[in-house]
Amino acid sequence: MTGQQSRKFTIIAEFEGETSVTQVRAGSADNAFRAWARENSHLRRHANKGAFDLKDFIRDAGRVIPVNRCQNVWCISGLVSGHLLLVHIILTVASRERAITTS
Repeated sequence: MTGQQSRKFTIIAEFEGETSVTQVRAGSADNAFRAWARENSHLRRHANKGAFDLKDFIRDAGRVIPVNRCQNVWCISGLVSGHLLLVHIILTVASRERAITTS
């Protein structure tokens, strides 16, 4: 993957009292949200219980919305089984410096 298809996005999600941070590669913020939602274990658990249809949720969620006064930051929210899902999508700019990770 090269160019826009390989852009890295950081996803920060609040759901059921938990905050999760993950990263995905996608060509756009909308596609990053969709990729994240398809793989999110909390959403899949609710879908597997029959509480909601994950494919319908992803389709009906609409487009991510740019956050005012921010560059490369979007958000989207919705209800999943009566619980608020709040997701922020951030385009992660590659740095020439070595990445710092924690274990």
